[in-house]
Amino acid sequence: WMERDDQPLASIPNAIRVVQSVLEGLAAAHSEKIYHRDIKPANILLSADGSQVKLGDWGLAHFDSHRSTALGVRMGTPNFMAPEQAAGDSRNVDGRCDIYAVGAVLYEILTGHPYINLEEIYNNAIMRYLEHPQGQGLDQRMVEGLGVEAMFSAILIQAPGDPRSYRPDLPLPLCAILTKALAKQREARFQTANEFIVALKN
Repeated sequence: WMERDDQPLASIPNAIRVVQSVLEGLAAAHSEKIYHRDIKPANILLSADGSQVKLGDWGLAHFDSHRSTALGVRMGTPNFMAPEQAAGDSRNVDGRCDIYAVGAVLYEILTGHPYINLEEIYNNAIMRYLEHPQGQGLDQRMVEGLGVEAMFSAILIQAPGDPRSYRPDLPLPLCAILTKALAKQREARFQTANEFIVALKN
């Protein structure tokens, strides 16, 4: 749907409708202390006419009643991963990591770009090491690991790009919603999926 030639999700109301449906599903899951941890476009399924939205692939879901993820393990997809996940704090995640991911998804739906260009950060980090004299002796695996660490560091500290630089017609209140959803500190985000839904309705 995001890559269709007719760009149905370029419509702000359509994009918001899809995201609200995702948030409604998350609100139900969160009420049972279940956190998805891998919200991304590939896991949001639309029916043929786009009227129904489903959230798939709960393989990384975290149950408060069944804490099985070891401390320090990073779970999720980097482009949509909350800072606490990037820091390896997977055992202590809550619904706010999903809220961050939904913000990243909405940003990409509306602008056609990720909120942080992690691919560019990864490639630049690798090139810096390869061009440095000390980097010549590193094997490929080690160099790739340095690129991955650069990506995770960016998730922790780099602010989202201004969505209006990609799409000047975005209303400022919607940009403010994106900023809040993508706040690095969990306490600064929407605290619940329902709170996010209300903001999108206003």
